[in-house]
Amino acid sequence: MKLSLIVPVYNTRAYLEKCMESLLNQTWTDLEILCVNDGSTDDSGEILDKFARRDSRVQVISQENRGLSAARNAGLRRATGEYVCFVDSDDVLELDACRRLALEILGKEPDLVVFGAKTLPPEELQKDPWLKWTLSPRDEMLREGDLRRLMQAPGAWPFVWRDCVRRELLLRENLWFDESVRYGEDTVFQLCLLPACRRVSFISDRLYIYRKDRPGSLMERLKAGREKRAEMHLPLVEKTAAYWRKKGWMDSWGDVFLGWSLEFAAYDVYRAEKERRGEYARRLMRLWADAGLEGQPMTACARSYYLLVESCTGK
Repeated sequence: MKLSLIVPVYNTRAYLEKCMESLLNQTWTDLEILCVNDGSTDDSGEILDKFARRDSRVQVISQENRGLSAARNAGLRRATGEYVCFVDSDDVLELDACRRLALEILGKEPDLVVFGAKTLPPEELQKDPWLKWTLSPRDEMLREGDLRRLMQAPGAWPFVWRDCVRRELLLRENLWFDESVRYGEDTVFQLCLLPACRRVSFISDRLYIYRKDRPGSLMERLKAGREKRAEMHLPLVEKTAAYWRKKGWMDSWGDVFLGWSLEFAAYDVYRAEKERRGEYARRLMRLWADAGLEGQPMTACARSYYLLVESCTGK
C-alpha cells in the first residue's frame, strides 16, 4: 500500500535536509514524496533537487509563490498513493511513522487516521496545556454517527500535518484546500473533511515532530496581533458554514457546528478591538441565523458564549 507524502516548501533551507532525511529513511518504503517548491528564494529548490537525484521516490514540483494551500493542492493533484499525508518542511516524521499508519490502515480501513505529535523544542508540549491536549489523541475509532464526539475529541482540532487521509475520499468529495485562505486553511479543510468520513481512527502514537514558533513562520507573525484574531477567524467560520450548507450537513449537525463556531470564534470576537467588536458579533450572529441555527440546543458553555456575543452587539 502506497502512501503519498506531500511537502510544501518555502524558504526552509535550515530545516529541509532533516525533514527530507526523516522521510527517505522511513521503515515503510512504499512511498512517494511530493515536494512542492512554492517559489522559494533561498536554495531550498537545490536541496530538493539533490534529494530527487538520490531517491526516485522524490518528485519536485516547482511553481511561483502561491501560498501553502496552493502548494498542498499541487501535491494532491500529482498524488497516486491510496492515502495522503501532509508534512511541513520544517518538521520531522518519526522513522516508523509510515509503517504505523500503514498497519492501522490495513487493519481497520479508516477514511482518516489522526495521530499524536511531539514538539520541538520538547518542553513546549508541557508548557502549553491546549497544545498538549490537542496533540494527544486517545486510541479509538469513531464513525460518522459519532460526529458530536468526533468534533470534541483530542485530535479533531485542525492540524492537517497529523492526518493521513484516504485519497479516494478527497476525490469523491472534490475536497481541496481553499487557496483564497492565507491563514487557517487547515481549519476549513478539516472541518469540511470530518463529516464526510465514515470511520476516523485516532491513535495515540506521537508520529510527528512539530517545530513550534519557528522564527519567521506564519504562526509566529500572527501572534503579534491577538486582538485581530476575530478578523482572521470569522472568514474561516463563514467558509466552513457555506460548505456545510451546500452538503446539507446543517440539517443533521447544526448544533455541532454551532458549538464549534462558538468555541472557535466567540472569545476572539469579545477580545477584538473595541470599535470592531459589535460589527464582528453581528456578523457571527447573522451567520448562525442564515444557517438556521438560532433554535439549536446548546450546552451551558455554549449559551454563555452566545450571551457574550450578544453583549457585544449592545442587546
